[in-house]
Amino acid sequence: MKYFVPVMLPFILGWLLALLVRPAGKWMIKKCAGRKICIRQSLVETVFVVLVLMAIGAGVVWGIREILNQTERIFILYFNIKEEAVKILGTCCQKAETRTGISADSSRRYLCEQIGFMWEKIWNRKNPAEIAKNSLKICTKVIGGGILTAVSAVLFIQEREWLEKVLDQWKFGLQWKLLLRNIGKGISSYIKAQIKIMGLVIFICIAGFYLIGVHHFLLYGVLIGLLDAFPVLGTGTFLIPAAIILIIKGNTGMAAGCIVLYFTASGIRQFLEPRLIGKKIGASPLVVLLSFYLGVFAYGWKGVLFGPLSALLIYGIFREWQL
Repeated sequence: MKYFVPVMLPFILGWLLALLVRPAGKWMIKKCAGRKICIRQSLVETVFVVLVLMAIGAGVVWGIREILNQTERIFILYFNIKEEAVKILGTCCQKAETRTGISADSSRRYLCEQIGFMWEKIWNRKNPAEIAKNSLKICTKVIGGGILTAVSAVLFIQEREWLEKVLDQWKFGLQWKLLLRNIGKGISSYIKAQIKIMGLVIFICIAGFYLIGVHHFLLYGVLIGLLDAFPVLGTGTFLIPAAIILIIKGNTGMAAGCIVLYFTASGIRQFLEPRLIGKKIGASPLVVLLSFYLGVFAYGWKGVLFGPLSALLIYGIFREWQL
């Protein structure tokens, strides 16, 4: 899983994409048969693959454009952001002076110097040419992987009958066919469970922001709920820093609301994730929770995804080969 999946990821995604469009292809064939229109299912599924990839590509382009626009806006508002940050730092130093007796001016001066040194070290280590080179490598890998995924998905669709015939000829191939089918169902169930959890977290975030009086609560609730779906990030990436800033500004009520919202959203995910996923794939919630825990140790932050998939693969191998 750790070494094979990154290398074969375009083909794995292509296989999953071919499985994803298969129900839509069958539905379209039935519609066409009812109207006495003869059309090949592989052609219909290929068209659906192209449409899905076009939608994903359009979403990626839109996301990159929005990120660039927001980055440009941050640079435009740089001096305003810097002034606000200096005010927050000054407030912290003033409160520290009342509790510790350390002069606010000296502590603020010291912190500003340290921040300046840290910023200088960060940028001194970054060579612009090296950054551009690494960015170009990443873009090339992503574009190449996307093209390979599209081609492999189309080939999987066109050669499905031949692959199934080859696998059916040997007992070993039949076992692998059943194993891959079960893994595909498990992945589908995993994604559906994650979508349900993400939808509930989004609803809770929207309701929570509305109750504590946050402007644009609908937009922030959706964004924070989507952020919770990503490994490592979670709702705490935004809510905890926001609560700290609100406490510094003296708005303890809204800060307490952010902290309660963070614990509520995190608790719901921790409670529902093993149960929903375990119910869908037919495993104990304890086993699912253990797969998340061991996956993080084995793969790092990727273990949130690779842990359950590894457990699903091991379970499928043991069941099909009766080890």
